Amino acid sequence: MSVSITIFSPSGRFVRKLVDNQLYGNGDQVVFWDGRDGNGNMCPSGIYIVKIEGEGLTVLKTVAILNK
Repeated sequence: MSVSITIFSPSGRFVRKLVDNQLYGNGDQVVFWDGRDGNGNMCPSGIYIVKIEGEGLTVLKTVAILNK
């Protein structure tokens, strides 16, 4: 299955594209985000929206970043 994963701020601002039309097999998969934006800068603490798209489906999830 071809999958794309994009990170957005709560206001809908693009933060980073983690996966762009990458093929994944069946079953559970893990993708890590280091909390950085597309320029390599650490994102501020807060809630972010993860948009997962594949095979005509779109799923939105929320994640939290907590910086020390």
